[in-house]
Amino acid sequence: NVAILCLLYFVIYNAVNGYRYSLRSLNLCGSIMIHNLANCGRVWWSDCERLLIISGLEIEENKNMAGHSHWKSIKHKKAVVDARRGKVWSKLARLIIIAAKRGANPDDNLALRYAIDKARAANMPNDTIEKAVKRGAGELGANNYESVLYEGYAPGGVAILVDALTDNRNRTAGEIRVIFDRNGGTVGAANSVGWMFASQGIIAVERQAIAEDRLIELALEAGAQDVQTAEEGYTVLTAVADFEKVRKHLASAQTPIVSAEIIMIPSQSISISGEQARKVQAFIDALEEQDDVQNVYSNAQFED
Repeated sequence: NVAILCLLYFVIYNAVNGYRYSLRSLNLCGSIMIHNLANCGRVWWSDCERLLIISGLEIEENKNMAGHSHWKSIKHKKAVVDARRGKVWSKLARLIIIAAKRGANPDDNLALRYAIDKARAANMPNDTIEKAVKRGAGELGANNYESVLYEGYAPGGVAILVDALTDNRNRTAGEIRVIFDRNGGTVGAANSVGWMFASQGIIAVERQAIAEDRLIELALEAGAQDVQTAEEGYTVLTAVADFEKVRKHLASAQTPIVSAEIIMIPSQSISISGEQARKVQAFIDALEEQDDVQNVYSNAQFED
């Protein structure tokens, strides 16, 4: 009975996802089977419920949030960088300054390593990166930036999480509130939407750069959670603690990585299209234009 239940879950999960090999579904099935074998083969109702609940959640999550959606986000961010390069560099410099306060050596400071990698991906000049590192380390003097989160809703009930670095909380809070008001949004209290977001390591790889089976093999070796395939490319999902290990393993195998970052992933999504999608995207763009904003996360799933 246990084997049949696990097999049924695995078939349904992968049928919805194009019969692609799923590390997460195999791991889950294996843990359920081991648990029941250790208990004399009895099928525990808690395990049944766990399979059914996670099956439904993962099918919806994979359909709505990963793969194709992440690649659309990459394309949009690249267009933003190309159009507003100077402002993007300024924001990345702040990120480097904050990270460098914990140490100026990127080999010993992963936060600084991630910040420098993002800056190089945006084609920031090396001398600008070095100056930002020195400012953060106190060699050139630096503003006292601090990290703040703003939460709320866009039109249609779309959850919005805004990550900012500021040297003046009052100024930034006022400007963020104005952007919410002008775009039909609502500022929320602390954790009003933050509870539905969790940190996730995301590594994007171009589809033509590597065979799917080979990428899955490499990801499995390094401890990745899952590998998902979209038309544009592959998305490797990792736990935050395993992110750097997986990234280094893929890089050591000469895997061409398009982007590697730790982002906030929502546990549930809202599908939007047409005029509503245009309004929400304009709202997100307005937030990203604000000088102190580093990242904007939402649970919107933009339909083609």
